[in-house]
Amino acid sequence: MTVATYLKKNIDPANEYAGEIYEHFDMFVANRRIEPDTKVDTLLGGHRKLLTLYAALSRCRYVAYDMRAVGPEAVSVIHDLVKQHVSRGAPRC
Repeated sequence: MTVATYLKKNIDPANEYAGEIYEHFDMFVANRRIEPDTKVDTLLGGHRKLLTLYAALSRCRYVAYDMRAVGPEAVSVIHDLVKQHVSRGAPRC
C-alpha cells in the first residue's frame, strides 16, 4: 500500500492533516521527502506512527499513542503535534 492510498482510505482530503506527511523526509532516500508513491511498509517506525497519527487526529480531538519503535527525533515531533492539536480545540469523538 502506498502513502497516497492510505491517506485516501483514512483521511478526508479536505482535512488539514491530509498532506502533512509529505513535509517529512524519507529516511531511506537522502534529502527526499515522503512521496505519494512511497510504500507504507518502507517507512521507519516514527514516520509510520506519524502517518497513523495524522489519520487519527483528522477524526478525533483526543488520542492515545505510544512511543515504542520511535526514534528520539520523532518523539518530540509527535508530542508537539498532539499538543498543538488538542490546544486548537479539534472536534471531539
